[in-house]
Amino acid sequence: MTRLLVDEARPDLGLRGQPDERVFSEAQRREAVLITADLDFTDIRRFPPSRHRGVVLVRLPSVLSVARVLETVSRALRDASLSNLERSILVIEPSRTRLRRFE
Repeated sequence: MTRLLVDEARPDLGLRGQPDERVFSEAQRREAVLITADLDFTDIRRFPPSRHRGVVLVRLPSVLSVARVLETVSRALRDASLSNLERSILVIEPSRTRLRRFE
């Protein structure tokens, strides 16, 4: 089963304020898809797609309500299917969702 690791959103994971490499390593350790707003995780030289279950980059306006953000992200994840995110970067924007796959 693929899991989700939301960057900085779960204080119980102790990842808030941690270096990107630590967050990425934790996602790998948990075999989780990483959901983040941090563009750094899309740098394929630092975080090679061959080493992760998927990265979801959320690029939504900060003026949106939490409920609207969750609804948009949930819909995009449902449409993309978590099992198809391995070695991919899914970018969620207000008017579109893009999936870039790496072999």
